[in-house]
Parts: sequence; structure tokens; C-alpha cells
Amino acid sequence: MLERFRKIIDDRDSSAASSAPSETDAFDRARAFTQKESELRGYIVAFMLAALFVPAVMLLTGRPMRLPFFAMSGAFLATSLISAYQLVRLRNSLGRRRPRPLYHRPQ
Repeated sequence: MLERFRKIIDDRDSSAASSAPSETDAFDRARAFTQKESELRGYIVAFMLAALFVPAVMLLTGRPMRLPFFAMSGAFLATSLISAYQLVRLRNSLGRRRPRPLYHRPQ
């Protein structure tokens, strides 16, 4: 009888340990979140700079700003805004009530 109880308890402990998320799984999820957040920040900055670069070059060279250049700058701006929206959604998916600012200063 004692052997039977030990076997049941051992089976329960092993099943509970296998069903609980391990530290490596939690670390992998946190690393994936941080990597995605970092990539989205990079997209926001890169495409915003590209959106500002096109008109700046046109102004510095003295050429008139035509519709294709406005369209190109608008496409860069739209991509930056979409990335910002995705970043906000990513942060809110963790259950945070208030979204953090896109760029926070370390204290």
C-alpha cells in the first residue's frame, strides 16, 4: 500500500512539474517581447527619419517638391505610424492599463 501511494505522489509531482511553465520558457517569452519591442522602435525611428529626409533633400537642393516625392514621404510616414500603433498594441497585450511612452528616460 505504501508503494502505491508513493507511486501516485511521484506521478502527480512529475505531471505538475511538466505542466508548469519553466523559467526558460518565461525567459524566452520575455526575450521575444523585448526583441519585438526593440525592432518596432527601430522601425519608427528609421521610417520617421526617412520621411523627413526626402523633403529636407528637396529643400536643400532647391528642387520643387512634386507629387511623387510627397507620396514617398507619406509612405514612410505611414509606415512609421503603423509601427507605432503595433508597438502600442504589443504593450497593451500584456495587460497594461496605461501605455508607456514610446521613449522613456532611465531614472
